[in-house]
Amino acid sequence: MKIQVNLYGVFRSVAPSPSFSREAVEGTTVKDLMESLQLPDTVYRMALVNDIRVKEGTILKDGDEVHIFQPVGGG
Repeated sequence: MKIQVNLYGVFRSVAPSPSFSREAVEGTTVKDLMESLQLPDTVYRMALVNDIRVKEGTILKDGDEVHIFQPVGGG
């Protein structure tokens, strides 16, 4: 299956492009994707799949668009 991946912030440096298509096997989770991209797990990560915030255990489907970023806040 093919998914679209978009990386933001500190995660942009792990790929040649911040936005790319990637092949994945059926049953791949968001966490599996993050691990395959070697995203550091010492940094808080958040993912949106098709513009909906999801947990890392969410199973991806063909055609999904995944956005991965480190949320920031301030006050």
